[in-house]
Amino acid sequence: MIIVPITELPGAFPKLIESAEAEGFQALTTLARNFESGTNRFDRPGEVLLTLWDREELLGVGGLNRDPYFPSCLVGRLRHLYVLPSLRSQGLGRSLVEALEARARGVFPMLQLFTQASRAGAFYEALGYQPVQGETKVSHRKALVPQP
Repeated sequence: MIIVPITELPGAFPKLIESAEAEGFQALTTLARNFESGTNRFDRPGEVLLTLWDREELLGVGGLNRDPYFPSCLVGRLRHLYVLPSLRSQGLGRSLVEALEARARGVFPMLQLFTQASRAGAFYEALGYQPVQGETKVSHRKALVPQP
C-alpha cells in the first residue's frame, strides 16, 4: 500500500464514489464536483489530497484544507476521508490520517473535522481527536504537537 498526493482526480475515482454512495456517503461526490469546478482543489498553502493505492487499485482518499468555517488560517480541516468498506479495520484509515497530520504539522497547529457518524467519531477519538460540543460544523478537534 502506498499513499500518494494528487493534483488531478484519478480515473479510478468513480469506483470509489460508487462505493461511498452505496453506503449513503455523499462526501466523495461533493469532493469530485468541487474539485472539477475549481471550488476546492486542495491547492492552497498547506493543503493536500492524498490517495491510498494497492498497485493500480484505489483504496481510499483523504484531504486536508484550511478550515473554511474557522476564521484563523492556522486551523486545518480533515475532509472526505474514505476507505473501501472491505478494507476497514486494517489500519488504512489510520495511515491516511497520520499522513495528513504529518503534512499539517508546521502549517496548522490545530485540525478539525465534522462527522455525524458515531463509528467515524469513535475512529477519530481513537486517534486523539477530542469531541467538540456546541459548535457548528465541528465535531472533533486535535492540537498537533510539532515533531522534533
